[in-house]
Amino acid sequence: MGCFRTTNPNFDPYFIYLNFQSFNYRSFIDVLLSGSSINNLKSSDIESIGISVPNLIIQKNISSIIRDMDNELAILKNKLQRIVLIKQGMLQSLLTGKIRLKMHKLFFAPVSSGELYQNYIRTVVTGMATKEFEKYVCIL
Repeated sequence: MGCFRTTNPNFDPYFIYLNFQSFNYRSFIDVLLSGSSINNLKSSDIESIGISVPNLIIQKNISSIIRDMDNELAILKNKLQRIVLIKQGMLQSLLTGKIRLKMHKLFFAPVSSGELYQNYIRTVVTGMATKEFEKYVCIL
């Protein structure tokens, strides 16, 4: 665990935080940690890591965009969590029988397997479903 403080007014602290969370920075830390059985970083190791930093206006713009995206993600995660809870409640009501659904009955027309097979072959050969074949399959 460590603490990094920037006292330079040309750095946006959130932008520096985002750099520390980046894949490149973490990869560099992994390289520094490799080869030892106990993961330990010296302050000189961390100080040796270079970070490319644009001017302050660009840093603030990038930070603002990332913050907006993080806020939007938090809103969407909250919404998803509420939807999952609603779904679980609905499923519970359905499975316990508190709520009943009206089921539509499907009526199957009586047909011999030979007649159905002939209509199926005709449909495959012509590439078009005939009205007769449609009525044999299912009548709502």
